Amino acid sequence: MKIQYNNLIDASVFLEPIFEGEYKDECLKCVNCAGRTYNGFVLNLSLGETFTRMIEEEIDLTEILKYFHIVLKERRFKILRITSESLEISRELLNDTWFSRKIQDSIIVGNLISNKIDGLFTIDDELIRCEETIRKISRKHIGRVVNLIHPKNMF
Repeated sequence: MKIQYNNLIDASVFLEPIFEGEYKDECLKCVNCAGRTYNGFVLNLSLGETFTRMIEEEIDLTEILKYFHIVLKERRFKILRITSESLEISRELLNDTWFSRKIQDSIIVGNLISNKIDGLFTIDDELIRCEETIRKISRKHIGRVVNLIHPKNMF
């Protein structure tokens, strides 16, 4: 059976199981299903954010490396890099009041759209509330909407 959906994973989804947040089980399932029920993508910026947050919280380096080894060793996630096309879309998103304060999120969404990814897994409620703006910009650039998916709604 061919996997039909391509989804980008936000750093919030990678971090939730580590910090045992409210949605840790749902986020862990989401990460573990990459390459099985959907094609998983992660932005290099999100990996950096995840790694930085773990260091700031003083998680043992051995645990950090073990986590990244498990997440990335099976190559279930394709790592995306920031492109000039994605930055153009990000610049357009910055016209929105919320995105003007969240430059990193505008870059993530710009990559989501420029790579024609179907959806973004995130637990960032503020970002999810911007879904209409994201849909409008994605319609303009790729002729269809991209979806923001909370892992609790995945299964």
